[in-house]
Amino acid sequence: MAKRIGVAREKALLEALKRSINLDGTTLTGTTLTSATLTRPTLTQPTLTQRTYSGDNESESLAVTMTTDDYVPGSVIYFDAGLQVNNDYDITYTLPAASEGLSYTFVCTGTAGADGSGAVAVTIQAGSAILGAMMNCSDGMSGDGSGGYTRIVWGDDKCSQGTTIRCLSDGNNWYVTGETGAGKGEVAVENP
Repeated sequence: MAKRIGVAREKALLEALKRSINLDGTTLTGTTLTSATLTRPTLTQPTLTQRTYSGDNESESLAVTMTTDDYVPGSVIYFDAGLQVNNDYDITYTLPAASEGLSYTFVCTGTAGADGSGAVAVTIQAGSAILGAMMNCSDGMSGDGSGGYTRIVWGDDKCSQGTTIRCLSDGNNWYVTGETGAGKGEVAVENP
């Protein structure tokens, strides 16, 4: 004689059965189930060349017009403002033409004027407008989000070791942000 069970108990048993059935390799009438293995694509990081400028025996200003061929997008560019101090030579980087998603990071590895000689100004400039140029300075924020400017300049001997500058393009303009030990009156967003 068969034991009688209620509808609720029958539903509970079927639910438990559904959870424990392994259909791997099983063929159902009219349908074959197959399993697929999903693999994560391998992302490769472009080879970025670290560029550190050492100057011509500290006897010339550094003026670099960047191209995407010479400076792979996403590159980190290290510069030593302390190498230029003996002869009052300046450092200027001109960003490539604005292109959507293009970005660069600049890192200062030596403080300008650290030995008390020379006067070095550091400039990051662009042919198209620099918008949203905001630097977190030692005494507050410096910059101007109103746009129309083409460069950001650290005055003589104001660019210190650890200054970090990030530049990002939306295809029309450059947006510049960063941190510096300079005071907000020592970093200017301007036109030449």
